[in-house]
Amino acid sequence: MSSDSDTTLISRGRLLRLLAAFAVFVALGVAFNYMYYRFSDHELDVKHFSNTLHEREAYADAELKKIRTRVNQNGLWNVAHDQHIYDESEKNNVAFFIFDKADPVFWSSNAIDVRSGGEVPYQKIFYLITRNSFCIGTQCADSRYRYVALIKVKRKIYPRRDSPQNTFMPGFDMPDYVSIVERSEPGSIPVSSINGTYLFSLRNTAVSNPSPVLRYACMASMLVAFVLMVLIVSRLVSFVRRGAVSWPVVAALLFVFLAVLFLMSYFQWPEILFDSGFFSPIYYASDFAPSLGHLVLFTLFVGAYFFVILGMHIPLNVRLDTSGRRMFFLVVSQLLSLVFFLGVYYLSLNLIYNSSMDVAVSYIQEISSVTVTSIFLLLSWFSLFLYVTWMLVTHFQQNVSLLSILLSRGVLLLLLAVLVPLIGSSSDWVGLASYGIITVFIDVFCHFFKRRHLSLVSILAFLSINSVVSICYVHCEVRNSDRYQMLAENMTDGQSMQQDAMAESLMESNSRLIMFDTQLHQLVITDTTPQRVANVEKYLVDKYFDGFWDKYEVDVQILPPGHPFRVRKSAFGASQFFYPGFIESECIRISQSSFYLNSRNDIPLSYIGVFELPHSEVLYILFYPNLSYNRTYSPEPTRHGRVMDVAMAKYNEGQLIYLSGEFHYPSTSTWIPNVRKRKFHFYSGDYVHFVSRFAGSNGYVVVSKQEHRSYSYFIFLSYLCALYVIVALSVMAILRFGKRKREQTHSIITRLQLWLLIPLLFCFLVTGSLSVWFFTSQFEKRQIEDLGFRAASIQQNLQMQVGEASTLASVNQTALSQQLKELSNLFHTDIILYDDFGGQVTSSRSTYLSERRRTSRLMNPVPKFNSSSSDYFRQEHRMGVDVLSFYTRLYNRRNQPVGYVNILSSSGAQQMRNEIFNLLVIIIDIYLVIVLLSVVVTWLTGSRLAKPISLLALKFREVKLTGTNAKIEYPDNDELGALVAQYNVMVDQLQQSAEKLAKSQRELAWRDMARRIAHEIKNPLTPMKLSVQLALRKKQLDPEHFDEYFQKTARLLIEQIDNLSRIASEFSTFAKNTITVREEVNLAEKVVSVESLFENNPEGVQFSLNMHGIEEAKVWTDGKQILQVFNNLFRNAIQAIPEGQEGKVEVDFSVVDENVLLRIRDNGCGIPEENRESIFQPNFTTKTSGMGLGLSIVKTIINQSGGDIWLESEVGVGTTFFIRIPLVKPGETS
Repeated sequence: MSSDSDTTLISRGRLLRLLAAFAVFVALGVAFNYMYYRFSDHELDVKHFSNTLHEREAYADAELKKIRTRVNQNGLWNVAHDQHIYDESEKNNVAFFIFDKADPVFWSSNAIDVRSGGEVPYQKIFYLITRNSFCIGTQCADSRYRYVALIKVKRKIYPRRDSPQNTFMPGFDMPDYVSIVERSEPGSIPVSSINGTYLFSLRNTAVSNPSPVLRYACMASMLVAFVLMVLIVSRLVSFVRRGAVSWPVVAALLFVFLAVLFLMSYFQWPEILFDSGFFSPIYYASDFAPSLGHLVLFTLFVGAYFFVILGMHIPLNVRLDTSGRRMFFLVVSQLLSLVFFLGVYYLSLNLIYNSSMDVAVSYIQEISSVTVTSIFLLLSWFSLFLYVTWMLVTHFQQNVSLLSILLSRGVLLLLLAVLVPLIGSSSDWVGLASYGIITVFIDVFCHFFKRRHLSLVSILAFLSINSVVSICYVHCEVRNSDRYQMLAENMTDGQSMQQDAMAESLMESNSRLIMFDTQLHQLVITDTTPQRVANVEKYLVDKYFDGFWDKYEVDVQILPPGHPFRVRKSAFGASQFFYPGFIESECIRISQSSFYLNSRNDIPLSYIGVFELPHSEVLYILFYPNLSYNRTYSPEPTRHGRVMDVAMAKYNEGQLIYLSGEFHYPSTSTWIPNVRKRKFHFYSGDYVHFVSRFAGSNGYVVVSKQEHRSYSYFIFLSYLCALYVIVALSVMAILRFGKRKREQTHSIITRLQLWLLIPLLFCFLVTGSLSVWFFTSQFEKRQIEDLGFRAASIQQNLQMQVGEASTLASVNQTALSQQLKELSNLFHTDIILYDDFGGQVTSSRSTYLSERRRTSRLMNPVPKFNSSSSDYFRQEHRMGVDVLSFYTRLYNRRNQPVGYVNILSSSGAQQMRNEIFNLLVIIIDIYLVIVLLSVVVTWLTGSRLAKPISLLALKFREVKLTGTNAKIEYPDNDELGALVAQYNVMVDQLQQSAEKLAKSQRELAWRDMARRIAHEIKNPLTPMKLSVQLALRKKQLDPEHFDEYFQKTARLLIEQIDNLSRIASEFSTFAKNTITVREEVNLAEKVVSVESLFENNPEGVQFSLNMHGIEEAKVWTDGKQILQVFNNLFRNAIQAIPEGQEGKVEVDFSVVDENVLLRIRDNGCGIPEENRESIFQPNFTTKTSGMGLGLSIVKTIINQSGGDIWLESEVGVGTTFFIRIPLVKPGETS
């Protein structure tokens, strides 16, 4: 097979191309990395920006004219009831307004905050800055209405125009750091309307703006270079397996690669890669690896190196010939497997306990790139452990009884069970159980099945996934419990739990305003009534501490300098007094303001402000947590309760003095178990509570966390199992498609299974989709009914407050706001009131009034203009939180409409998402199980139906003219039974025909053999007859010289007799060339012995032998006949060398891919190409003597040994014979 050398040359060519491509992509990565940090893109694509603006300007102008025409022809109601206008307005970020003088009578969107027509310039094309938007406007008018279209260009959430939170609207494709300026400035780029009117300018405020294209190009180049590096190593491994390269060379090259990669990781190059978030300690950091990205690189490098080394099939040369050695290596292999598992287990715990996020995912919302990467690492480590364990079991546990294997494994597990309580924790039992189940399964499976099966891979995948889920679930709970307990301890050790970042920010801004508030000073001086302090408190609350400050109770005191001020002892009890020195010693100043944070845990005080007043008085403003504040449904984040998703409370002297989060804490601490420990935890309902006592006082800090639901484990497990099923099916489909593409055949079994599966899967998909839709709609309907019920109750209460007033403006606003706050706390919702014209009046929390920076003061236009009923429901996005929004009409006592009530429930939206998600998970899991069972049943059914057909196909492939063809037994009397019966009849007929043909062939063969024998014998007999006749005549004619002539004739006759003997021997050997003895033969020893016999040949041919250090290579063959093979080949090599030429025969003995490869090369005359195909055929020879049976006998012996023989030859250069025979496999018998 000369194709082997051609294949080697092709492989080397591919390797060179891979090396060249690797160098190119590395160079590209270096270049992109250099350009990314050396060049900045300061050019703005203003052309695209202007084109988009002009397109929307043309659209807005055309729609505005259509609206005006429709209003003039059909009235305002025709436009207000067209849902298409609202949809297109939201899609194109264009808001249409119709003003009657200054009053808005129609608007298509409340995304742009315009309350009055007086805010809009009287120009055809204009630039407008609203409270929440940068806009471009166009307008037209008629005798009655003014029509305005506002194109939203950029958001204006924060007061600063260049804030990164002020993003451009979709379609403009402009970086958010670009700011909009009204007047043209140096370096800015002007933007004009379609007709050339100047609108505004764009200014690039970024110091450096590297192109993201360069970043992605560099990362892609480095990724391709890494893949090419793996391909290069795998190509080198293939050379090792062929014997072209020694494995230490490849191992050294791998070490160099890994050293380079380690240096790149150490010096953090390329910078683009290491500047990403994955290489920062935000998500993960430990002593083992500084970031999650480093952990990924470590896994990839070690995994690739490990699998490549294992792929080299390095011969271990371990002898397991005695029971003692087998038991020794059994124990060693199991210990190695345990050590590897402990390493994987340590890495897993290291990742779980040092991650900032939970690896155990319970909700789809928790899935992120970080969690996916973490799960990928865990699965990779366990897959590596499974592979190593399987390799150790298959190599070192052969020929060992299953009882011995399980006993050894059991002793090891028992030892671990004893050590775990001593050196580990109770949570480590899940790791021990995972190790025991996986290893015992591998032991049992590999004992009965010598090769890997799909069932083995599937079961091991499920066990591995279950182990990963169990370890993650258990240890994430332990980690979180430790964190929550530590949080409670920190709160009792002086860390303030009242700290509120937003409140402190507002205090900093209000401090200077209060200090220099002349109106406040005037009120303090002029008010001499007994209500003086109350009036000052009301003034401060109304002006500085309204809305957001509802979460606090404000207490104002005015005292002479040095006098003690009053502080509540608890939320419901008496008070105690502190001198001003308390502020300096026990409080922490907030920046440079006059406000302080309380650090004592035994009083409910959160913050205190101290201001000097005229006439030597001091103003104290004390802030206490408002325990009745509606925290549960507040969309604003808190410092601790939202970050760690926990609730917290503080008790002192049995009284509740502080709370945060969603848990409803009792007002007294009697519900906490009376435990003497300083820190402990207990369970109550669906919550686990972590308690820590104050040192030296009767106080508690409680941190409460909702427990994981019982289905969380199964949800996480279903994610990974579904992922495995998808990946496995995809891989199987790709492999089967590739096989089909090569074979160009379509199995009837597969077609039958597909015809059964596809309709079934389609039905499941449709049914599952309908189920999801039905349950989702039902749950949404239930939410609407619940909000509607609350809305009706709120409406009735507000109706009493409104009385007979015809407008909300005539109602007492203070009383109305207070009523909204009480109703909000009662019904756990936020409430916004709009007047009958759609303008916002007040709300239960002033954050919605201040939200006019983000949305309009106008209500949603759909319930105002286009709702078919008085109630309207939708999901909205308010202040970064998804809420359920319900609109309903508000009536006075005379049932006259006076406005609209908007009820917002952020927890309702979250609850709806969670419940819908849980429902979806349950439905998907049920259908996934059904689909998997259907696939299994379909596969089993199809396999059972197709088994006779497969058996027929197999038997037809095995049908042969010679030998015995087995019949098929099929008990059923059906169509397949008739086909099987016909096959059996055909087998009988074929048997008879084969016997007749064999008899005819034998007769022809013997005739041909007789003819050949007669011809071969006749050739020497003719000269023998002539020699005897000449000898007789010589005796008669010349008796004196007869003796001399007789001796000469006798020598000739002896030579001819020897020739006849040789012919008889060759025929005898050819007639019995079947191997009769099959035994283990050390082929290396045979080659050495035969080569040593030919070293001192009379022809003077030099023999050289290269054994590559191999002393033993056992194969199944006949030891005597294999010697005949080597004798024939060595003799042929000597005879192929022309006379007068220095002959050389090179013998090379190696082991490649569990096969012996023997090369015998001579420097003879070579074999012409036209003779190479016939060289192994009987009776073919290129010599002047001989019958041409030698190489035919050699090929027969090699083939019957399970091997193969071929040659490569070049005329005038020499010939090389190749022999390949498989080695004896462990446990294999003849």
